[in-house]
Amino acid sequence: MKQLSNIDISVPLRSEGRTKEHCERWSICRWLSTYPGLNFPVTLMHREKPDFYLRTGNQEIGIEHTEAIPEDYAHATVISEKRNDKSVVDMSLFKWGQKREANEIYEIASRTKLTGPGWDGDSPEYEWVSAIFEIAENKTILLRKDDFVKYPTNYLLIYDNLPLPFINLSKASLMLRSDLDSYWNSGTVFNGIFVQSDALLISFSKNAYETFKTKNA
Repeated sequence: MKQLSNIDISVPLRSEGRTKEHCERWSICRWLSTYPGLNFPVTLMHREKPDFYLRTGNQEIGIEHTEAIPEDYAHATVISEKRNDKSVVDMSLFKWGQKREANEIYEIASRTKLTGPGWDGDSPEYEWVSAIFEIAENKTILLRKDDFVKYPTNYLLIYDNLPLPFINLSKASLMLRSDLDSYWNSGTVFNGIFVQSDALLISFSKNAYETFKTKNA
């Protein structure tokens, strides 16, 4: 924890030079400080395909990292940040899988009032499950390619930055766990899928799912 606390994990705004490396550093440090399955000595190396190599005790783990966020929503937040005015980006106008034209994104990012349809019932939970499951499937396609290095254990770490209101994560996690039942027996897959937020780390594996409170080293 002392070593982790010496690492700068600050992440600038998207409009101020945020990079993939900023996000990866933040996520992996928070994951290491929270995940209970580490044994010493610990060695971590940044690389590509997967993004990290972790040796913990005598176990070798590959960790692929990604961020869950609609590209159009990320674009809209950059526009809003640069305007530095009273504009507000309506999250409900950026549903997962939806694509908008550049002029539409700019117009939405320039609005000063919420104008979208909002959310009703358990639609946020379904949206969350749909996004996380699709990301896992797409990253698994990458995992199965010949140039992706496979280790004895392979994890997928997803930073949850989806534009959603408060959701019932217990309910959503049970829904996702059910959807993942067929995934675990579909050939080469990740041994564990982690969904990470500022407050929580949710771990999904073939036989269970667990939730941990995120620690900030």
